[in-house]
Amino acid sequence: MPASLVGFLGDFDRAEDAAQEAFAIAARRRPTSGVPANPGAWLVTTARNRAIDRMRREHTLAEKIHLLPAPEAVMDEFDDTVIKDERLELIFTCRPPVLPLGGRWP
Repeated sequence: MPASLVGFLGDFDRAEDAAQEAFAIAARRRPTSGVPANPGAWLVTTARNRAIDRMRREHTLAEKIHLLPAPEAVMDEFDDTVIKDERLELIFTCRPPVLPLGGRWP
């Protein structure tokens, strides 16, 4: 099966990922659907379909990635007064409201 997928996809890693997905799908479906009439052909067909779906998603993402704002543009929207670390979380953790004022961290 991997050899036919590598030949179809032209990429060993992509073929391996598709085969793993097909085996996972087969493991999920077997208890309810049973074993297909031709398990090898079913696995190859499922792996090919998954690989094709993944390539389509990657192609669509590549076409639309330019529509997303650049990370620098997103960061420019934030004010510099925003605390950029976990100090605020630490303050609230050290001052739990259930403790009396004398027992809290100053």
